[in-house]
Amino acid sequence: MKKTKTLLIYAENHKGVLERIMMLIRQKRYNLEQITASDTNRRGIKQITLTFSEVDKKFEQVMRQINKIIEVIEVREVIEGEYFEQEISFVKIKTPKKLRSFNKIIEEKEIDLIETTDEYMILRIVSEVERVRELLEEIKKEFEIIEFLESGPIAMMK
Repeated sequence: MKKTKTLLIYAENHKGVLERIMMLIRQKRYNLEQITASDTNRRGIKQITLTFSEVDKKFEQVMRQINKIIEVIEVREVIEGEYFEQEISFVKIKTPKKLRSFNKIIEEKEIDLIETTDEYMILRIVSEVERVRELLEEIKKEFEIIEFLESGPIAMMK
């Protein structure tokens, strides 16, 4: 399993802020795995969640540089145990012939069935990032996956 680092960035919702953050990351050639942005309870403030892999000792320098962007209010590294993180994934599978065994699996795994047709079924998985990965591997073993999408993780400090 790859070691990742996650940053939470709180920034004013102004044009070009995300682009400036991305330019810093690109200059340092860090491998950005996932990015999500969402509104917060504070008007005009966005939370940007960045997940990186393969970071080096100079990673804190990138955090400091991001923090120098005028619109950035705060940059926090997510430390395990100090945050709550989840991801949403949609999986479109070919409709299985044996629906009884399928229903048992989605009930046991707490997977939501969103839509079903004669040709396909759309499933929704909402869970911790590692749990989503595990469930996807199990689904791959049992069913034919037609399409798969994931939101990327969102995190909230405890």
